[in-house]
Amino acid sequence: MVKTLISKKLPKMLIEHQKNLLPLPEIEQPYHYEFTGCTNPFLLVMLASHQGCIYRSDSAIFVERVCVIHWVIKLRFNSKYKLPMNREVANFYKPAGILYSDILRASERLHSFTGDEYQNAAHWFRLILCEQRLGGLNLGTKTNILRGIRKDNQLLSKYQNPFEEEFPHTKRLFDLLLAKSELHDIIRKEVLEPIKKSRKAYATDYHRNGECQPCTFIQGKEYRQMSGSGSGRHELQILCTFEQLQKEMISRNLI
Repeated sequence: MVKTLISKKLPKMLIEHQKNLLPLPEIEQPYHYEFTGCTNPFLLVMLASHQGCIYRSDSAIFVERVCVIHWVIKLRFNSKYKLPMNREVANFYKPAGILYSDILRASERLHSFTGDEYQNAAHWFRLILCEQRLGGLNLGTKTNILRGIRKDNQLLSKYQNPFEEEFPHTKRLFDLLLAKSELHDIIRKEVLEPIKKSRKAYATDYHRNGECQPCTFIQGKEYRQMSGSGSGRHELQILCTFEQLQKEMISRNLI
């Protein structure tokens, strides 16, 4: 299993965003319901209960999802919305926020073609966000992630869907998007091309950022792949046990 690890800011950021997460700003239903449903801190409690602990990559993925949602709110619903994070953290997640803002727009434009598959565009968007495929997290090393995103974009330019069956909601979106883009030039210009552009920008930012390093699990232990030549790994300690997380969140009136 390979995930993306953002190492240095995790404990501080996790607490910061849990404090600011609920309630989300006033936005129309069903967006509020779906956004809250994929960023509620109780999801971490359930995961910790199942695993017995929280790994650092689990927390990184959760924090990224929270930050993306706040960026989407600012970019798609209220440009004056004040992000509940400092400028450094906000800038760190802005490329992902722009990418997923484009994905939400695509979900809204294409939802009417999905029949009864999804309750609404926000529901579809939430499932795509939780699959994490657009960030390339299933592709392995940092180099492979960058190569994979570039290859994906090349296939999209040829109207070929690069997304696998194991990510059905992402694949469904791009099946429809590519089909409609070939038929309707306005969808290609207003939906497909912006996604290709924002995903390329996301990959460029990912390449520049030294904190984005892959981590892997070997026999139940989490390791970070070290930068530089060779294949050295550094074992990572768990972020916290289930009991520690539950106690911390109760003390902060989060659950």
